[in-house]
This record gives sequence, C-alpha cells and structure tokens, in this order.
Amino acid sequence: MATETDSTFPDLTPLLPHAVAYTTKQDFVASLLREAIVSGKIPPGRRLRQEEISRQLGLSWTPVREAFRQLEVEGWLVIERHRGAIVSPLSLADFEDIYLLRLANEPVAARLSAERVDGETLAAMERLYEQMRQLDLTRTADWLTFLQLEREFLATQYRAAGRPRLYDLVMGLRDAAERYLRASFAITDEPSQHHLTHTELIVACRERNGAAAAATMQRALERVLARMSPLLAGVLSGSGRGE
Repeated sequence: MATETDSTFPDLTPLLPHAVAYTTKQDFVASLLREAIVSGKIPPGRRLRQEEISRQLGLSWTPVREAFRQLEVEGWLVIERHRGAIVSPLSLADFEDIYLLRLANEPVAARLSAERVDGETLAAMERLYEQMRQLDLTRTADWLTFLQLEREFLATQYRAAGRPRLYDLVMGLRDAAERYLRASFAITDEPSQHHLTHTELIVACRERNGAAAAATMQRALERVLARMSPLLAGVLSGSGRGE
C-alpha cells in the first residue's frame, strides 16, 4: 500500500470525534466521507484518493473501496474509469429526484411504523426528540449534531415498521438528501419547521395514528421540495454550475 501523504487532500481526522458507532468499517468510512462532503471539506468535483483515505484512517484499502461503491449507489460519488471516485456536483435535478422518491415512499414508512411502534421505540424517539430540542440551530456548529440525531430519530421510527427493504430504501434516500438538507437551513424558519415535524410524529406515534404520521411526512417533504428548488436553482445559476 502506498503511504506517501497527499498534501493537497484535506485532513479527515478532525471529523473522527463526530463519527458514531457503526457495525462495519465500510459504514464508518462512508459516514465520515458523507460528513466531509456535506461540510464542504471535500468539495464537489474533487477526486478521492483511496490510498490517502486509507492512510489517514489507519485502514486497509478494502473498506474504503467498498465505501466508495456504497456512496456511488447513494449518489454521493461518481466513479469514472480513468479518474477514479469524484464527488458528485450539487444538482437541481438530483435534489428533485431524491425528494420525489422520498415523497413516494417515506409517508408509507411513517404510516406503517406509527401503527406498529412499541413503548421502547417510542421512548427512544422521545429521548432523541428532547436532545434535538436542546440544540441551538442558529449556530452552524449544532447542525451536524442535529442532523445525526434527526437521522437516528427517523431510523428508530421506521425500523418499527418491520419492513427491511422499505427501511433501506427510505434511509438511503434520507442519506442522499443530506447535502441538500444542510443547505435548507439557510431558510430562516426551516429549523423550527423540522422541530414541528418531530413533534407531530411523536404525537402520531403515541396515538398509533398512521394516517397522521404519513400526512406529517408528506407535508414536510413537500415543504422542503417547494422551498429548496428555487433556492438551489439560484445558487447553481450564480455559481455557473449546471445540472
């Protein structure tokens, strides 16, 4: 394995304290690279060096290579024959595709899980809800923590549906949306709208009201789609980047 340091490649080690526990090294690497991309540490169009990432994380090439493939499927990377793995550019079409797919599937997951949620799951959701409520989302530093907690909140709920294929689909789409979710926090009241969504989901799960949970997710996803499409179009137009 090559050990020479690429001085132009960003140092990923400051992100290590933010990494949560994962069952596989592949998932760990994928999570770390997602955060590096979301935070802008690795910008769109940047080539990822497998050997440098392996060196920084103290891992073999295998989990890094598998993480690249996973991130390609999720839409974070494009793997080109002669250039290797490239960070995908932000794209209005990509954003809209992700949210249209979320709209087609996530309300179903919300309905099924709310109808089947048990006391233990509800208690876990309520703990995550309270942790999110304690964050100050006017501070950019708290966004990362919020998005990690929100992901676990939704994952905890959707697992209750007992539909592994549906769970993998909706959580994969949620992960693919993360770059755009971070951008949506530029809209003044968007963080408070997230809190309202979580409140409504908690109430729906307490009441085992699947229809209410589905309607909540439908409204939340439609809101982000409607708000972010013109914002993203303006940003991409101003930066000179197309779709």
